[in-house]
Amino acid sequence: MGERKWFVGVMVAMMGVMVIGLVGKEQTPLRFAIQGDIHNFRRIPKNYLQKLLADAKEIGCSFVAFLGDHFNGMKENPMQLSKESPLPILWQRGDHEFFNEWGRTNFVRLSQRHHLLGEAPDPLVFFRGAIPRFEAMTGQPTCWSFTLQGILFVVTHNGKNHVWHDWQLRWLRQILSENRQRTTVILSHRTLDERGETADALRKLLSEFPQVVLFCDAHTHSPHPFRLIGNTLQVGVEGNERDNGKLTYEGNWYVVVELTKDALRIFRHRMTTKELLLLHERKIATSLNEKEMGKMHMAFLMSDRGIRFNPALWLRGAKLRIWGVRQRQLVVMDADTAADEGWRKLGIDKVEQITTKQFSERLALKEITLPVRFETDPSKVGIAGTIGDGTQTIPLALVKAPKGVRVRMEIEALKDDGTLESRHWVEGESDGEIVAMEGATGHIYLGAQSLFEQPTSNFWRWEGVDGKTEVDTPRPNGKPREATKLKVRLVAMKVPANTSVQFVLFAFPETGGFFTPAAGSEATKGAKVRIGEKEWSVGDLVEGEFREVEIGEVAGGEEIQLRCEGSKLALVELIGEADRVMCHALRKVRKDGDKLVWGELTEQAKAFPFYGWDKDIGSTCLWDWRNGRWIIVNDAQ
Repeated sequence: MGERKWFVGVMVAMMGVMVIGLVGKEQTPLRFAIQGDIHNFRRIPKNYLQKLLADAKEIGCSFVAFLGDHFNGMKENPMQLSKESPLPILWQRGDHEFFNEWGRTNFVRLSQRHHLLGEAPDPLVFFRGAIPRFEAMTGQPTCWSFTLQGILFVVTHNGKNHVWHDWQLRWLRQILSENRQRTTVILSHRTLDERGETADALRKLLSEFPQVVLFCDAHTHSPHPFRLIGNTLQVGVEGNERDNGKLTYEGNWYVVVELTKDALRIFRHRMTTKELLLLHERKIATSLNEKEMGKMHMAFLMSDRGIRFNPALWLRGAKLRIWGVRQRQLVVMDADTAADEGWRKLGIDKVEQITTKQFSERLALKEITLPVRFETDPSKVGIAGTIGDGTQTIPLALVKAPKGVRVRMEIEALKDDGTLESRHWVEGESDGEIVAMEGATGHIYLGAQSLFEQPTSNFWRWEGVDGKTEVDTPRPNGKPREATKLKVRLVAMKVPANTSVQFVLFAFPETGGFFTPAAGSEATKGAKVRIGEKEWSVGDLVEGEFREVEIGEVAGGEEIQLRCEGSKLALVELIGEADRVMCHALRKVRKDGDKLVWGELTEQAKAFPFYGWDKDIGSTCLWDWRNGRWIIVNDAQ
């Protein structure tokens, strides 16, 4: 439909500023703004975002959702905006956060990583039970949901080239099944219309739940049409078209969503002229109710010995739900040397070891050949990736060699007849401690990224070629990978005489990034969760199964610990009611009578200085849902 202009008048009164907009007679509308793909302020300028936050407050938005790709490298951290924002900011994970965290082709020294917090890149973050970088910076769960004014918001996790993981889709199905009468908004970085098996699975799931009326996304850096896919309206952060040829940050405007009791509306708000332009209106009954606040589902994907912290200020009527998660790892473990403490901190009890008798210019450590499968059907391996394998296989080598020794992992992709398809390598110099070499090898089809686009060329992007993370095959005659085997070789160079080199080799056939020292294909075994001083044991869990216990109240900042075997993974979910949620530097909270009292920083927040995060995001930010406030806490009170 065409644009309709709504001019926002501002009346100054003794009580403050009153915004006159689209005010319902029975219930105050719920408004929020969306933006995304900030890329360390290199794509979207900081001053534009500062103006957006102030402007969104003026027109009555409850919060602003930044829908992923805040980072692109290690430049200025956009999360510094939280400390100065006049209204709540919801930070959504994007695929840049994902692949920067886990890496694809990288050499990483473990000595440069904190034992509790991940940094980019950090393929061993789940080996040591640490918190992935984005979750550590935000203090938020892997994926979560909350109820605001009777509307259910679901904050999703997005991967890279394997966007919608099986465990998240099962979790999402359960939440939607339990909230069929509640109008639901999905917040995502990746778009709803993507090609690929994982996106197909998401759309199929959403089609079963008509209460999901809105899907907000980013990622493409450009407008896309407002599309009704099933009963879900897809809305992007750049709207449905440019404004006089300009994107949001170029034209000083942004997208606003409004929900009333009987309508869903999408607006363009021009900050310079204060015009609120109606772009789309859909008459629907919603569950809007300003008295219903605070129901939370917080799902933490964790590994054995993993630690997280409760961001809800005080969780009431809480339940603990533990889900079984499967891990697949291709290399048969045949190590026979007892591991030292450094290895054991990674969950590795035995390693392989070679000791030299004389100087070696090139010492062969290990060579294996693995069967692989790369999906060649473009409809299955579109930009959202395949379910299970078919998109990538990721060899991961851990080596401990004397300081100064260079180590190298070589990967050859071989066709069925043994001919070489591609060669890849990762190498670096040892610092005497454990180092990791990761070399993702795979492909993705990019000839058409949206269901609504027709393929224009055979555009295939290969990962893991000649030491490069990714390369594009020549267009228009690109082709998928045909390799059926990966030959992986570990070598050490310029190794002194009488020197021992220890190593372990893994390979993961999915692009989830949640690597653990598992063997074969196993689900969660022997799961135990400790929250504060209490522990619950739920035993073995098959993939997708969960067990639930009632646990009463959980204090803010309370430590959550997981122990498990098998896959060494589990999805740990806290469910309950809360009036406020913390962001960034989490604090411990205690009760003094009926009052909640701030305590000291959690171990998560105390570790911020290790990476210098305290300069940008060292504050505790508190979103008070019930009173609509965003509170900055710099010191314990």
